[in-house]
Amino acid sequence: MESFLAGKRVAVVGMARSGIGAAKLVHRLGGRALISDVKSNQDLDLIVTDLTRAGVEIETGGHKRIGQEEFDFVILSPGV
Repeated sequence: MESFLAGKRVAVVGMARSGIGAAKLVHRLGGRALISDVKSNQDLDLIVTDLTRAGVEIETGGHKRIGQEEFDFVILSPGV
């Protein structure tokens, strides 16, 4: 059975524990996840590496892409 997220574009705002879990789940269910955070790439180095390996798109240093691109869903992490 195909997931309702298959082929959907999903933005995840916030790269803390819940945001990371949400982005990985979206990818696992066949969606295309973009996760963004205001922190720099240097501050999130290990997390960025892990998420990139998992197939998740990354944006650090702000949330510009979320305002400029189209998404089917947006997930806001509780800590944002």
